Amino acid sequence: MLLFGQTAASRAKETGTSERTLHYKADQFEQEGMVSLFPNERTSTAVSPGRNLPEDLRQLIVDLRASHPGFTPHEIATICFLRFERRPSDHTVKRVIASGPKSTVTRRRYPPYAQIADPYQRRRAIVDLHAEGWSNTAISAYLPDQRARELLPCAVGEQNLAHAKSVGLSGSAVRGALDLGRSISDCH
Repeated sequence: MLLFGQTAASRAKETGTSERTLHYKADQFEQEGMVSLFPNERTSTAVSPGRNLPEDLRQLIVDLRASHPGFTPHEIATICFLRFERRPSDHTVKRVIASGPKSTVTRRRYPPYAQIADPYQRRRAIVDLHAEGWSNTAISAYLPDQRARELLPCAVGEQNLAHAKSVGLSGSAVRGALDLGRSISDCH
């Protein structure tokens, strides 16, 4: 890097600033132009890109909270990690919930467990939610029924592994389903 025909090291000695600061200022100038030279006139939109959440991730956070208010910020962050392979902090989740976009969720994805007539669909609801990263506690609160709580460890067993992979979830979601250590035969 050359500054007015000088290297950053010689320019740093001349001005009494560190070489690293000169590199930083030069990079800012390349990104923002003349605005970077006047700190009072910089806009708040010049936040580094690593600190901005993608809009679809922000929308997911708000929609998850709207679909199940009982989610903890940690549970929402876990689901975000499984879907986007990016885990926002609990503080970020709280901030997005407080000031994020409006929710697009207008109704429940699944009715309560007892209202699902087909046994296969009841189990599939549990497997779908678990494969998406929902905790056992969140699933049992979302599908309130004693039978759902009893079937929960069994419904995500080895026989349902193919379904978890077919919905395109990451390997960690599938491994999480198998970590329960129970086979389907333990459930009957």
